[in-house]
Amino acid sequence: MVKNKPPVRHRVKGHIREGTPVQSYVRGHGSASRQERPSRAVGDKWTDERVLGVIAEARQAGHAAAEVKLQELMASGPKWVVQGGPPGEERYAGTMLDLCGGAWLNIDAKQPFYRVASRLSSKEPGRSPYRFMCSRAYGGGGMLSIFDMTGRQELSVNEAAEKAAKKVLERHGVKVTRVHTYID
Repeated sequence: MVKNKPPVRHRVKGHIREGTPVQSYVRGHGSASRQERPSRAVGDKWTDERVLGVIAEARQAGHAAAEVKLQELMASGPKWVVQGGPPGEERYAGTMLDLCGGAWLNIDAKQPFYRVASRLSSKEPGRSPYRFMCSRAYGGGGMLSIFDMTGRQELSVNEAAEKAAKKVLERHGVKVTRVHTYID
């Protein structure tokens, strides 16, 4: 009498595959060698060109949203007066339309988009020829910062740009967990 056995589990390159002999995943062995295995559909594959295209589309959407928000801020006028200098000798330095700050996107670091974008990006801001940075985020997950969307320091302008970029990325199937903002 044969009892039901649990499925066979094999560890191959850090992944667990159930019910498939190890030889199937080793090049040239078994019935399903690397060349014979069906690949993912082209629509599911994140190539360098596809990642760069989606980021370029997100940059354009972010730039357009930032322009709209900047026009709104300019129409309403300055909200803050900037003063500087030692205590008691503060001088008027100008005005600000909004608080000074920035934003970036937190994305799921387990998705293929993150892996390709992380490889293409620079870990030093401004050093990537593609003008974005994708790396591990504080507290887990990944972060994506797309440069050149606003060229401004107003918090609400940067936040509007990142929200528009988030919509584009989500439309392409990228899991964006949140828009992270900060005040300088």
